[in-house]
Amino acid sequence: MKNINKELEIVLINGEPRVNLSQLAEILGIVHKSALNTIYKYEAKLKQKGELVFKKQGRKKKYFLNEAQFLFFISLSKNTKVAVELKSNSFDNFMKIWVSSRLGLITGSDNPNL
Repeated sequence: MKNINKELEIVLINGEPRVNLSQLAEILGIVHKSALNTIYKYEAKLKQKGELVFKKQGRKKKYFLNEAQFLFFISLSKNTKVAVELKSNSFDNFMKIWVSSRLGLITGSDNPNL
């Protein structure tokens, strides 16, 4: 069984909370190539939910999904124990960031680690 307790890191990119696709795939136990294939297959739908942000690392792209894209992506996964727990925890984390940003506790600047 995958590590349910591994927390999905949420970073701010251009003031918007996003999750790293690679980390999401790892937590869900999805092979990274399969996760990328899902991104390519549903690219149009993902773009309807916001800009599809990626950072190039050589020939590879490191994708970062916004909340709507994340929720859509994870809805495509089976409702395993890990996926359900991740959905619940991520909802809580997105809500904390949303509330904090509305209260002015988060500046909205980019994460310097990206």
